[in-house]
Amino acid sequence: MSIFRTHVFWLWKAEYVIQKSEISIGAVFLACRCDTADYTLDGFTSFPLCPMSKQDIINMIADAAGITKRASASALEALTTLVTKELKKGNNVTLTGFGTFKISKRAARVGVNPRNPTQRISIPAMKVPSFKAGKTLKDAVR
Repeated sequence: MSIFRTHVFWLWKAEYVIQKSEISIGAVFLACRCDTADYTLDGFTSFPLCPMSKQDIINMIADAAGITKRASASALEALTTLVTKELKKGNNVTLTGFGTFKISKRAARVGVNPRNPTQRISIPAMKVPSFKAGKTLKDAVR
């Protein structure tokens, strides 16, 4: 069962309980458990933002493309491996309309040791992966 379906089930169940017991809807708060964090919602005016797991993505690819979960897992693994290899080489990976994966350079800087806030530590320069959303993705999210 997907995360979305799980939450819809819990919302329906809570609504049924509220109707049967005649409790004020505004006073009821639901807690839903996701893979990595707990979220609280009132169940009627908002919806939890649960992180999507790799398995959820595999399931959605399989459903959308009409292929097996094993094939969609292989396709996702191939994509992540390809992006990783190209970024290691220093190349950008662009999916037109979706966005661009690239390497950004972070300059060396001085930081604070969290265990001893009076101690300063030097953080070396490093390369970090970054993602810049494309126009189609930006427009879809807005």
